[in-house]
Amino acid sequence: MRIFRKRNEIRVAENYVRQSKEILNASILLKEARNHLMNLDYESLDNIALKIRDITNNTRTIKKENEKMLYLGLLFPEDRFIFITLSEKLDKVMNKINQSVRAMTERRIPLPGINFLRDSGFDEYIDLTIKSVEKLDSAVRELFLGEGDIISMCNEIEDFENRLDDLKLKILRELHKVEKDLDVFTILQIENIVHRIDEISDEAEDTSDIIILVKSLSLP
Repeated sequence: MRIFRKRNEIRVAENYVRQSKEILNASILLKEARNHLMNLDYESLDNIALKIRDITNNTRTIKKENEKMLYLGLLFPEDRFIFITLSEKLDKVMNKINQSVRAMTERRIPLPGINFLRDSGFDEYIDLTIKSVEKLDSAVRELFLGEGDIISMCNEIEDFENRLDDLKLKILRELHKVEKDLDVFTILQIENIVHRIDEISDEAEDTSDIIILVKSLSLP
């Protein structure tokens, strides 16, 4: 099956690219959120959370539009399922970004907790997470609009996920080494933030598996 022939199919393809781009824009805001957290600027951090909430709403509008077109009979029934799954997987990436920033805003982390994050590799953790979403966006764009090597892109997403798993374990090990210097609520909040961010790359990797399946549908 080819996915680029009919007008409505092209519209659906463009919507997937729009959805993915919005998710990328949200992920980039993670860097701003991190900076505001490190500077104890919770008002600006709250504003980032509101921006990401708005992006979440935008992506859901796009997702619903595509699902409506698919449910109304676009594509063969056996093909609709995989496209709807792709949309759902992208939505999960967006949800994890949203949850990550919300975890940062749950309470004001005391300075000892902020100092731990500054020294723990947290900056690299955020940066690699954003790169994994950037690669996912590239894979979606190539799937629907280009002729790039999608398999290689999806493999890179998996590599990012593996690197982030290693970094997550390093941060959590370091956290437990200094837990006597932090209150229990700070430890729990930092753990939650770390796990929520880790789930972004996990969902990106899961989404890349669906991208490969969609690509297989479009092969001659």
